[in-house]
Amino acid sequence: MLSVTLDPEITELATSIRRACIGDQASTNEAAKISIANLTSIIDDLEIDTKPLLAREDQKSTAYEAFQAKRTEFCEKARNGEIKGLQLPEIERIAEARTIEQLGLIHQIKEKISASINEHQDQLAVFKQAMEESKAATIDNMTRFARQAENNLAIMERVMQKSPNARFYVKADVADADKIRSIIESLIATIQEREAAARERGTVALNEDIKQRNEEYLDQIHTQVYQKIFSNPSVLFSHKAIRSGEKTRLTGEKGGLSGGQRTALMMMWLIKQADYALTRAVVNSDLNRRDQKAALRAVQRIMFFDGLFSNLSSDEIINDAFQGLSDIDMNFQLIGLIHNPNYVNNKAIFPVHLVGKKYSATKDGKRHCFMSVDGYENKLGFFQSAYRNNTPPEQPNA
Repeated sequence: MLSVTLDPEITELATSIRRACIGDQASTNEAAKISIANLTSIIDDLEIDTKPLLAREDQKSTAYEAFQAKRTEFCEKARNGEIKGLQLPEIERIAEARTIEQLGLIHQIKEKISASINEHQDQLAVFKQAMEESKAATIDNMTRFARQAENNLAIMERVMQKSPNARFYVKADVADADKIRSIIESLIATIQEREAAARERGTVALNEDIKQRNEEYLDQIHTQVYQKIFSNPSVLFSHKAIRSGEKTRLTGEKGGLSGGQRTALMMMWLIKQADYALTRAVVNSDLNRRDQKAALRAVQRIMFFDGLFSNLSSDEIINDAFQGLSDIDMNFQLIGLIHNPNYVNNKAIFPVHLVGKKYSATKDGKRHCFMSVDGYENKLGFFQSAYRNNTPPEQPNA
């Protein structure tokens, strides 16, 4: 702090004059006049250097002009949106500030904005932490999903090996944890770039636009995740009744399968899928290895098909369609409802064949319908019946 030392003589003269001025009317005694004369003489003899004051004045003017230029530039950028976070009344208050009090209000606005920025930065830190935790959880879930997919492929191969003469070969390279992390980070970076570009355009997004953009993100995530986690996929099949059991691509240049062959593959896939679902459920259970095998031997699998052979007319095609069923273990049972009246059963495929016949009779205005079932080399039979009243309803009186 600046320290100022006053001359004792000047202090004494000034004090004398101050006392003479106390009251409603200044004193005119001789002592006061002498003090005024002596103080005037001392002041006249003082040598005052005004250059520092003039220099300070110039610095003040320069600083004020720079302040005005900076303020004008700031307000213009705030008005056209280059600087965000200020409302128009706040911008005008900054532009029109002239007094110390008004300039002080600008500092209050700055402090308010700084506090808001700090709050948003804290929130951003929380959001980033949550995003990192979510990303880590996503990578962990996707890694477990990939490992589960590998296990499922192994279980499917185990099921397929039960019938080497009629089977599928399903293979794919499954990504490891590092590749999955790279896939997730690449997706996040791509979405963030698109969002940043949308913000830079400055256009207001409607709810429909946001919904469409989110749907595009979901499609992109779905496509890239499955394409990159599972690479080099291939599905081949071999069937002893198709191309002499040669291993063949399910689709592609070696297509051209007949209707019966396609039906054979469809049936084979459905049968394998049923076996795979049960095997996977047992393998993924808490049972030990011996109990798993016992459970698989004890389980009974039954599949129903309504309209079996509806698109097939040739006995040869029908027989081709079910080549390979003989390789299935004994606890699998296929029940098909065949609506083809010209079907001739092949005992090698279906050892039990039941033929239903419909009968009807009318008595006392009532129609009695029933169905009998003739067993094929067995004693099993059943019937169903229904009644329908053919008497027309009474008409109400006019």
